[in-house]
Amino acid sequence: MKTLKLLGIIALSTLIIIWSVSCGDPTGEDDLGELTGTVTITPSINGSVSGATITSYLKEPLKANYSGSEIGNTTYKWYISTPSGYEVITTATGETYTPQTGTGDYVVDVIIEGYEPKRSQNPAKVLDRPDYFDCFGTWKMTGTENGPWKPGGSATAIDETFVISHYSYKLTNTANEYLTYSITSWTSVNIPSQPASRLTDYSFGYRLVVSNKDTEGYADFADKAQYIFLKEITPDSETYTLARAYSEIAVNSQIYAFEGTGNSKARVYVYDKQP
Repeated sequence: MKTLKLLGIIALSTLIIIWSVSCGDPTGEDDLGELTGTVTITPSINGSVSGATITSYLKEPLKANYSGSEIGNTTYKWYISTPSGYEVITTATGETYTPQTGTGDYVVDVIIEGYEPKRSQNPAKVLDRPDYFDCFGTWKMTGTENGPWKPGGSATAIDETFVISHYSYKLTNTANEYLTYSITSWTSVNIPSQPASRLTDYSFGYRLVVSNKDTEGYADFADKAQYIFLKEITPDSETYTLARAYSEIAVNSQIYAFEGTGNSKARVYVYDKQP
């Protein structure tokens, strides 16, 4: 009898071992490794990263980055914040995701085969596009159409490229000179109305408070507010036009953009592309 009981116990133990091997971990949790790197999110040039704060806008791409050395089949899961927590975006499985609607915080999981998923260290805050979003991009100025192109400069007509985003301002020209600023704020302003102005038919104007000037060849530009004006597409024009001015005048304690004459007249650019 004891022999039969012993044989029964051995048989049962054998069945349990076979079942465990064939079915894996009975808890349903495989023994996955832990990713050692960091997951971050990079916004487009129109966004910003300041410490742990990542800012972007609707219809602008977000890119997932992983700093670790682990290699394997990699997939991604993007999530948006909701009142009840983060909700997976079932259609967002790539390294890059562009939110079309839905402002809020976005995070991403990096999933490498054989490892536990790892979530981005900080969320990206996606906002509605600002009113001045159409000013962002790359703009081209033809020197022959604008005359002298900088204060104190020669009369030589030199072409210029103007690249602007939410926080950066950069001019370059065909003489290998440049001017860059950091933009700290945008404020809506009135369009200059003096009779000689080239801007009376423009749609919007903005005063940019700038700092951290860096230049080669634009020494006469002060580290002060800059102005840009946008002319929208009309039935007579299929191209956005942007003008840049740098003079201002105080009237009754209010500061307005002022377009002077000669070198201080506004430079006019045509839209080239998004940065």
